[in-house]
Amino acid sequence: MLELTLTENAYNFLNESMRNARRAEEEDDIHWTFAIVNAAQAIELLLKERLRREHHVLVFSNIDKSGTNTVSLDGALTRLQRCGVVLDPEDITRLQAAKKLRNEVVHY
Repeated sequence: MLELTLTENAYNFLNESMRNARRAEEEDDIHWTFAIVNAAQAIELLLKERLRREHHVLVFSNIDKSGTNTVSLDGALTRLQRCGVVLDPEDITRLQAAKKLRNEVVHY
């Protein structure tokens, strides 16, 4: 079974996002859907990696049950701030906009 780190997985999603963006420009606009979804996923995984560096259990939505569902993007942002990680308010706004765009693409 293939096992990747959060960072490796994030970069795979980011690379796929860039490939789809290129395809969208060269072939068909439908590829923008996958470019957006993959970019948003890469961002979320990188935030989880940053959270993991604070403490590995913080990645999980329920810190008492490691190995269960992982924290959402909003949860990751909140936890990072509570850990003292300084986030630029403009970056938070951009991350929220990326999440909103991803949700609009996925859920129409």
